[in-house]
Amino acid sequence: MVGSGVPAEVWAATVAIWRQRGDHVDPLALAQAMLGLDHDAVRAIAADDLLTWPETAALLDVAGDLLDRLTVLADVDDDAPEHQLLCRTLRRVVQAGADLNRLPAAQFDDDLLRQRREVADRARTLLEHPAISVLGSVGDHRRAERRVAQGTLRHPYLPALAFAAADRDGLRVEALAPLVDGRTALQHALLVAVLRVAWDAGVRDAVTVEDGALSVGPVRYRHCGNRGHDRLQGITAGRVLIDVPDWLGLDTPRAWQRLRARSGVHDALLCRSVADVAANRETILRSIAERGAGLLAT
Repeated sequence: MVGSGVPAEVWAATVAIWRQRGDHVDPLALAQAMLGLDHDAVRAIAADDLLTWPETAALLDVAGDLLDRLTVLADVDDDAPEHQLLCRTLRRVVQAGADLNRLPAAQFDDDLLRQRREVADRARTLLEHPAISVLGSVGDHRRAERRVAQGTLRHPYLPALAFAAADRDGLRVEALAPLVDGRTALQHALLVAVLRVAWDAGVRDAVTVEDGALSVGPVRYRHCGNRGHDRLQGITAGRVLIDVPDWLGLDTPRAWQRLRARSGVHDALLCRSVADVAANRETILRSIAERGAGLLAT
């Protein structure tokens, strides 16, 4: 079982979708689309994740000594890459503490929230060090990282560089595990199964996010927590709407009735397992192929 009690084999579908995202897809936007969460909630989740990274702990453990080693001049050199690297990474930790406060404290265990805030407070204290406290805005931080990484004295700064690399990757999919309920996990498993059918139809697109929904060529997924212009929740593959029951304990006749009521002009396909996608493979494949042909025609 993973996080909220979702079986590991079902959770694997969430991981598979996450890893298929396009290079320029914002991980926070992807998490919003996959879980139906609002922006503040996702930022708080990402902040909680960052504040527990081993890279964060390693950064804070060495930052004080590194700052003590830096020569403090009357006019601190803003261009010194070591100054910029430490300033930028510590500010990210402080920002994570602020983002965490976007959610009500009641949504966290008191001790956990206190521990996260202590991490952010440590970074805030380090930012008051004379070596960097007078720095204004940090310039091209990627350039500073490269200069430090290529320098002859880079070894002491490896923890800061490791944190910067982790921060570029952003939110980690493992942080989402406690938030994936059974219905969402099943939807993700169905989506992966539909994408396998789409692959057979020649779809090779990466996962992108459009209007709060996941999009892979002619396949779209909208979580019930996200409301877009079309308001069509579930998985659409061409003209077919594929979804699980509105709640997993709902009996089949009522589940079909509710799905048809919200399918609009789409054909409805109720699925309780990946096997149902396999059983309707030809219908889904034909719908994807027809949608693809329509896109090419336009």
